Amino acid sequence: TGYYQKGGNDERKGIEVELTGRLLDNLEVITGYSYIDAQYKEHTSYVYGSAPLNTPKHTFNAYANYSFKEKLDGLSVGAGIYYTGERPINDWSSGAVTHEGIVPNQKPFNVEAYTQVNAQIAYSIDSHWNFRFLLNNIFDEIGYNAYRTSYINQTDPRNFAGVLSYSF
Repeated sequence: TGYYQKGGNDERKGIEVELTGRLLDNLEVITGYSYIDAQYKEHTSYVYGSAPLNTPKHTFNAYANYSFKEKLDGLSVGAGIYYTGERPINDWSSGAVTHEGIVPNQKPFNVEAYTQVNAQIAYSIDSHWNFRFLLNNIFDEIGYNAYRTSYINQTDPRNFAGVLSYSF
C-alpha cells in the first residue's frame, strides 16, 4: 500500500540488574535478573493490557567459574542456571488479524516457565591450547519457546560438547 498507520501505544516497564565480579582471585561470578511488564495500550489490533508474545515477566541467570591454581594450574570448572518465566505463546488480537496463526479474540495460552542448568570443565596448556567439556541442560528440563502459533520450539535436551582451541 505504500504507507503505514500507527498501531497504538505499547508500554514497557521493568528493571534489569546484572552483577559481575571476582569473589576470590580465582572465582568469577555473573548474575542477572530482569523483570518486564510489557502491555499493549490503546492499540488498534491487540487487547488492552495483553502482553506481547514470548515476553516473560521474569528471567534470571547465575554463573560461577572457579580456576584452580598451583597444583592444578590450568584447570577450571563452572556451572550456571538459567530461568525463563511463563509467557504468552502469541499476541491476543482484538479483531484485526495481524499475522498468520492468530485467531481473533482468542486469548493465547502461556508457555510454562523452565530452568536449565549447564556446567563446564576446562583445561589450558601453556597459554595456547585450551580444551573445554560442556554439559548442557544437565537435568534434561523440557521448555518451550514460541514464535507465533505456527512455531513452538522445544529447548535442546541434555547434550554435551568438546571444544579444542588454539590461541596465537
